[in-house]
Amino acid sequence: MADAAASLRRALKLKPGFLDARNNLGLTLGFHGRLHEARVHFNKVLKVTPRNADALFGVGLVARMEGRFDKTGAMFKHALPCRPQQRCQVLGQVWSVYAR
Repeated sequence: MADAAASLRRALKLKPGFLDARNNLGLTLGFHGRLHEARVHFNKVLKVTPRNADALFGVGLVARMEGRFDKTGAMFKHALPCRPQQRCQVLGQVWSVYAR
């Protein structure tokens, strides 16, 4: 995790607006239990692009890890219409979260 997070932080230092790197850093931090930091990165993405499906999904994942299932469902519900062409992929991601 340290290598991935360090690489993503370097990328963001060079290009702060690199939203994919910010989303990936949020996922990396979240999956390693650093939930507050993860949420901060997802929220930064959402300030720039409020309908960013990856960031919405990320906030939902963090909420699920915190046991806030009402927020989880709401964020996943917001993420689905943001990528109508990839609806099956997003639903698959949602299913994988709930199947754990």
